[in-house]
Amino acid sequence: MTKLRFLQPLLGNTATFLSIAAYFAFVFRFAWNLPVMDDYETLLAFALGLHDVSVNTLIAELLHKHNDSIFLLLRGLALLQVLITSHLDFKDLILIGNSALVAVFWFYYRAISRPVPAWGSVALTTVLLFSPTKYTTATWATSSVSRFLVIVCALGAFHLFASNRQRHQIAAFVCAILGVLANASGMLIAMLLVLAAWYRFARDPARQRLLLAIFSTLVALAVGALYGHQDPVPVPPGVFDRLFNIATNLDYLLIVTGSAIGFHNPGIAAWAGAATILLLGYLTMFQHEHLPLPWALFLLFLFASAIAITSARPGLADPAAPRYQIISQLIFATTIYWGTKAHGNLRAWQLLFSVVSIGLAVSLYAATMPRVQNWSESNADGLAAFLQSGDSRFLTFEDKRRAGAMLEEAIRRGIFVPPPVLQHTPNRPIWSGNTLVGVVSMRPRTTNNPFLFGSSGRLRVRQSGTMVDINACLIGDASNRFRIYVGSPRVPAGFEYKRSSPAKTKLCSGVDGTPLSEFQITLDYRHDPNLTDILQNLCLAYETDARPLELVQGSSPACDGLLAATRGQ
Repeated sequence: MTKLRFLQPLLGNTATFLSIAAYFAFVFRFAWNLPVMDDYETLLAFALGLHDVSVNTLIAELLHKHNDSIFLLLRGLALLQVLITSHLDFKDLILIGNSALVAVFWFYYRAISRPVPAWGSVALTTVLLFSPTKYTTATWATSSVSRFLVIVCALGAFHLFASNRQRHQIAAFVCAILGVLANASGMLIAMLLVLAAWYRFARDPARQRLLLAIFSTLVALAVGALYGHQDPVPVPPGVFDRLFNIATNLDYLLIVTGSAIGFHNPGIAAWAGAATILLLGYLTMFQHEHLPLPWALFLLFLFASAIAITSARPGLADPAAPRYQIISQLIFATTIYWGTKAHGNLRAWQLLFSVVSIGLAVSLYAATMPRVQNWSESNADGLAAFLQSGDSRFLTFEDKRRAGAMLEEAIRRGIFVPPPVLQHTPNRPIWSGNTLVGVVSMRPRTTNNPFLFGSSGRLRVRQSGTMVDINACLIGDASNRFRIYVGSPRVPAGFEYKRSSPAKTKLCSGVDGTPLSEFQITLDYRHDPNLTDILQNLCLAYETDARPLELVQGSSPACDGLLAATRGQ
């Protein structure tokens, strides 16, 4: 028993520390200093408009609503960054946003560890809070700053409100206002504080509580007016019809609730969500240990956010999307906290919880790594294509021409300095008469897996033993779809052609309305074990006529003689 008592804090603290360290290493590895999706509007466009701007215009830009949120805190951080360093650094903003999770962890650690530490419960909570499954939010500046800061504001507001000190309760509404200025879900913080204030007054109609209830109502109306003075966000078609589609909404709610441990499987997520809601119902109805007011309000905030997602997102093809998983992770973490305290710290289970937390962390990383690698590489590839050839079709902003124009101006003015590793200049597209001959040059980048993005297409190589799978995405123009003739391609010395098949990796996803072709070639390089040197100099040649695809090994980086070999067929 003495050894087990010694193992509990050791194993629990080790799992806690490793979870936090692994998460920040994960973020640092996969986050890029580049704009992703909404970053173009919320950050890049804002920074471009800071030149010779008046105070009134600056305030208007800070308060400008994008979609359904006022990203004042995000833009405020960007403004400070530009004033201090003269340029935007999206990776620094991502790291700032993720650091807010440390504050969230502190709230849970403080709650679970008092009065007696429950090391296993802390470890399990930490694994959920610092799970990689929310990889899009974790590596996307706008999302990480706005979503994680609003959670800190919610926890701060609810804990301050629970205090009997008047200045703490006023500070709670300051946190609520900051939450509103971080993300649209901050409105839920203000609304819940209004309900809690009037509920307190109803139970104890003291004058001070009446004043607090009136004050909370005025604050909520003020922040509502702040949102309402700008153009309202159009209501997506069918939203009101979906509100009455109980079966679909319930299914989506269960998936959102359980997605943290759903391993990207909606079915598993739905069952996990249902089990969590049933457990919360059991704790509510049959346990004498009630959830403290701050955590009860926070749990309501999380479920209100989940309901808002399920009812307002048209179609919601993936309710288990990574950007929503922070909600599920916090619901699970709060359930662990409540269950631990309701059952006397579950002392007999703490060692098991520590072991389970380690296994869960390993499983979540194993399930997520292929997805996050594809997400991170796709974001980098879009910018690489633009830097190398001016092609904006792979940029992740909806208006790709505008995104390209913003990037060009930001780079010219020094507001944005792209990562040097993406600025390599490959071969340019070369025209021969009316036939475009595309040349793609392979080079290693930041990982041991060679990866290529050329001006006319993408090529990805995956290594398994001595086998090499080459996946390619070739991009056409509006008037021409590439015809790919794989057959038995000519290959360099040292390789043996094995087979060709449709590509398994969707490298072409997200390119709307652009003619493209995908394929996969499998080669065996067992004749030459020095794969890296070979692949650095491996090129893909293709044409729009009926000539076969050809793989050529040439000199790095330009693959000299490739065009001559292609034309000589």
